[in-house]
Amino acid sequence: MLNEALVDVGNHSLNLMSASGDGSPLVMFHGVLRRWQGFLPLIGPLSTRWQVHAVDHRGHGKSSRVPGAYRVADYIGDAVQLIRAKFGEPVAIYGHSLGAMVAAGVAAAAPECVKAIVLEDPPFDTMGTRLHHSTLHNYFAAVHKLRPFIDPAATLAQRLAAVQYANTKSGETLTLGEQRDATTLRFMASCFNQLDPDVLQPIVDCHWLDGWDWKHELAKIECPTLLLQADVTVGGMLIDLDTILAKNAIADCTVVKFPGVGHLMHWQRPGEIANHTLTFLEAVTAR
Repeated sequence: MLNEALVDVGNHSLNLMSASGDGSPLVMFHGVLRRWQGFLPLIGPLSTRWQVHAVDHRGHGKSSRVPGAYRVADYIGDAVQLIRAKFGEPVAIYGHSLGAMVAAGVAAAAPECVKAIVLEDPPFDTMGTRLHHSTLHNYFAAVHKLRPFIDPAATLAQRLAAVQYANTKSGETLTLGEQRDATTLRFMASCFNQLDPDVLQPIVDCHWLDGWDWKHELAKIECPTLLLQADVTVGGMLIDLDTILAKNAIADCTVVKFPGVGHLMHWQRPGEIANHTLTFLEAVTAR
């Protein structure tokens, strides 16, 4: 059974899903513009060995809106407070995209609270110094113009499918409907219906990573780390240079690359991702 409850973190609250079952706690943080339900393909397999919890970031899902405070550093601060307030023992953390950077940030800021982390395709400087004038930036800017997100999911999915943005390398105009299947668009629409549109503002303004020096912070991580890298040729966001920098910075870092797999790795290859995660955590955490 999956249960949801609001947990206070400072002056606002985060929505926390907890799955029934035994084991040590494994806390999951989703990517930007999504919500905890995006981890449904993994929750069942991971629950065989772990007490799984999944969080809606501020501004996402059922968590509080915090206008003007949607930088990566803000999400990390929430996560540190949540883990310290909710769990009486060190946790394992799984994060995708934004959530991967949050997982890394928590491990760096509160090493006593974290026993291991799994980082699924963290974008790092793809969403930082390289974001400006990129195809990805054009995508976020085009989606931002859809505000407000108040349509029924079916209607909003149609609007999302029609979103146009420029490929900066080829110059061609892309549509989201050409890049995402109908089921994915419908789920995106359901997430957008529970999204504070201001979440997009620091991304569009290229200030998303302000206040968080990821290269410096990764060097503070003491726990075992599994870094899962998608394929940039099919939409992955973690480039080889950043993978090398991360592996060199983190004292204990295992890297697994997935050729032909895009950024949403746990949707495209849920079985493989779950197997790697379970095997890694089993090997590095004491029972």
